[in-house]
Amino acid sequence: NILIGRISKVLIDDKYIIISHDNQCSLFDRNGKFLNKIGNRGEGPEEYAYINAVIFDNKNIIVCSFPQMKKYKLDGTFISSFRTPARNFDNIAQLDENLYVGFTANFSGAEKTRFIFFDDQEQVDSIVNTQTYNGSGVIVRYYDEGMFFERDEKMFFKEYLNDTVY
Repeated sequence: NILIGRISKVLIDDKYIIISHDNQCSLFDRNGKFLNKIGNRGEGPEEYAYINAVIFDNKNIIVCSFPQMKKYKLDGTFISSFRTPARNFDNIAQLDENLYVGFTANFSGAEKTRFIFFDDQEQVDSIVNTQTYNGSGVIVRYYDEGMFFERDEKMFFKEYLNDTVY
């Protein structure tokens, strides 16, 4: 019996390791001991159909199954859910307790926004896409077009195939 299959994301902090795999989310201690499964896969109001991203805020785990975000306690108990203002994001980060930012790749060349800031109620702000192009022709897409990362308590974003860090 295999506990973990295809891994899509690993989050590590001082106490825990959180692994998103096979559209499931599992919590381990820092020694690798399995603690529990976070939420359940399914179509119910407390379940997620698939996992786009996972966020850990040091006390809760948020499973992003766009356009829904489901919040769970560390023991896997469901807390709440809310809808994101966009249908899908290529990547997402939590900026503070109730503020998030989502990134949308510009494959078509006509995307109106690149970053959308939102809380659990509504869209708060956005950064307009200033780069447009004729999207005809071959489009190459990489899994995860960019990534958010935190350093010195500041959030950064690095888009692949681009030399700018936001």
